[in-house]
Amino acid sequence: YPCAFEVTADTPSIDKWEVLGKEDNTTPFFDARSKAIDVTGDGSVHYEFYNYHCEEAKNWDNWILVITNGIPFGEEGYSEYLVLRADAYGWGTAYNDGKTLKSDFNWDTFVAEMEGALVNIDITRKGADVAIYVKVKAVDGTERYESITLEGVSSEVMGTFLTCENSHLLINPDANSTDVAYQLKSRYGYIKPENGEYYMDGGSSVPVYLEEAGEYYNIKVGGAYLTINEEKDYLTDEWLASLNMCETILYTVKQSEATDGDKSAWEIISREDMIKALEAATPENPVEASFFLKAGQIEVNANNNISSWTYIKNGEPAEIVLPDGGWFGHGEWSNKTTYAWCQNDGADGAVAGTDVVSQDVEGMPAGNYKAEYRVVNQNNTPLVIKFNDAEGKPYEYEESDLWYASAQDSMAHNVETAEFTVGEDGKLSIKMEKTIDPEQQNRFAFKSFALYYLGDESTGVANIAVDENAPVEYYNMQGIRVANPTNGLYIKRQGKTATKVIVK
Repeated sequence: YPCAFEVTADTPSIDKWEVLGKEDNTTPFFDARSKAIDVTGDGSVHYEFYNYHCEEAKNWDNWILVITNGIPFGEEGYSEYLVLRADAYGWGTAYNDGKTLKSDFNWDTFVAEMEGALVNIDITRKGADVAIYVKVKAVDGTERYESITLEGVSSEVMGTFLTCENSHLLINPDANSTDVAYQLKSRYGYIKPENGEYYMDGGSSVPVYLEEAGEYYNIKVGGAYLTINEEKDYLTDEWLASLNMCETILYTVKQSEATDGDKSAWEIISREDMIKALEAATPENPVEASFFLKAGQIEVNANNNISSWTYIKNGEPAEIVLPDGGWFGHGEWSNKTTYAWCQNDGADGAVAGTDVVSQDVEGMPAGNYKAEYRVVNQNNTPLVIKFNDAEGKPYEYEESDLWYASAQDSMAHNVETAEFTVGEDGKLSIKMEKTIDPEQQNRFAFKSFALYYLGDESTGVANIAVDENAPVEYYNMQGIRVANPTNGLYIKRQGKTATKVIVK
């Protein structure tokens, strides 16, 4: 599927950022040190700050990053795995003579670019291996990087802190923590960290890892790469150095995980272009529109995405349970087996009425849609799924005692569909309404919703004349825009007109 990613951050007001060092830039070497941020076991640290140096600064008169064994500076047993300077120079017990220390600095302009530069540093540890990636953005917008990988960081605790020489730093206190400050947003939701693991909160069956590569992102899903360039060696130092500040998690990828047979292309397109691509849809050739949903697919570790769905139980807001698919040992289902579980049994105080799980969507083009969904219901009491005014039916579990494993099995093999219409207001209301009987068990579960646009017959697109001056665009049969179509069947769109064409 096409995916649109953007980097976002919640940044506090600059007047709340903290100063490290003397503001007249006379700070002696190692004299000023930031509060240490430690990582126990695997984990990540992110730093963000502005760098300022003295008027006659040398290359080394800037920020310095220190990686330690976790013992506070000056105390007995303190040791440094790495001291990394802004000018791509380092030392320490785990320093590897610069073999993996890389940068793209222009030394003729380095000092000027470092003055007032915004610096982001990501430090990621897995086992005894540590990857550090630095992204520098100069005042004029020029971007540079510096990166290094370490081996042998064996202490249980890895310590980190910043210092400087003949300079001072203005540090974002909210970014400097073991929580990654930046998020990657896809058409399906956000890339989120939870318990040291990163995952996408909708749309993918396994955790998703991303790396920026020019106009595209290279994507690692589980043990497989999804990439736009199969000829590139993604395991070289140059590849590691190409990562931007948000994707240092990719340093943990091992070559055994990157098999040629698992590569395919994901194009990065904007949300505007995704909506534009829907114009090519017809009932015979629908275009997927799942990107309008939040948490369209319930994922492993996806507790955060449950907030995208509102659950009203006995008339009050309630929490949806996420049973772990690993409980059941089922590996044949290609999608992860975590799903949303809703239970309101008579023995637990059920009240007669209707429980509702819902999500409201806005900004959709008017027209006809089809939904594909995995929802299973205990047949003691009915469940109705509503897409605006249209109704859909869930899969009804045959037995009277729906439980976690049986819900998983039912959803693994049953996908239901429903067609509905979105009006000119662009709004869609999805509701699962469960009738509650206080004398019964009342259970249902859902895993995923996918939307497909079928077009809008009311616009009379087929009757609109072609604008000969409008640019011609091509889409494959999945609705993904293709810049240079080769042999095959495509949807050609020019202005408001979409037609099927065969390219030879």
